[in-house]
Amino acid sequence: PLHLPLHTSLGVDGFIGRQAELESLAQALRNGAKPILLSGLGGIGKTELASRFGQSYTKGRVYLASFQNSFRDTVTHSIARGIPNLLEKKLPEEEVYHTVMARLSQCLKDDILILDNVVRENGSYYDLLDDTYNSLCGLDLRLILTTRFEVAGAIEIKQLSNQELYQIFRKHKVNISAEEMDALIQAVDGHTLTIDLMARTMTGTWKKVTADMLLTALQEKDLPNKDYR
Repeated sequence: PLHLPLHTSLGVDGFIGRQAELESLAQALRNGAKPILLSGLGGIGKTELASRFGQSYTKGRVYLASFQNSFRDTVTHSIARGIPNLLEKKLPEEEVYHTVMARLSQCLKDDILILDNVVRENGSYYDLLDDTYNSLCGLDLRLILTTRFEVAGAIEIKQLSNQELYQIFRKHKVNISAEEMDALIQAVDGHTLTIDLMARTMTGTWKKVTADMLLTALQEKDLPNKDYR
């Protein structure tokens, strides 16, 4: 098998909410959608959602690779790393490509390949679709893509509810009031990763960091009015 493990940064116990999105993903899989797209802001939780789905999936193997510039580069670099010693052989790129595609063709129809963060600086999602994308879609295995692009038919990953965001603070044992949590949530527009980082900062640093200190720092940097994501 390929050696492309899922991310486990939060783990099963640390995963919060997203039950509706998990069901939408499962339903899309049952309906035979290919690829299945998860769309949303950077840091909103797409990778964690895809990994959580993969951790609970039992019908086949699940692989995860990071997207790199193009679908072809993703095959010859990210996915190629999942084949032991392949890149160390310094083979021509065309040979690496065909070796990886041959390995992927051995996967079964219930196996899943997750390509994470399908995006680049310029253009749209549709500008990325190339011959390699078509070849990946033509394989037996299932395909899940996460992207920041807005794509018709994608499962949209929105911000968590305030009650769910409270759970992030509580998970890290942050001892602040509901009013302070609301203020921090509002200051960063409910951005999942930023809230998780703030919670970690308040409990994981040698110097005590308070909600007021974080709010002051956000206001001084004018981050709510910038693309802090």
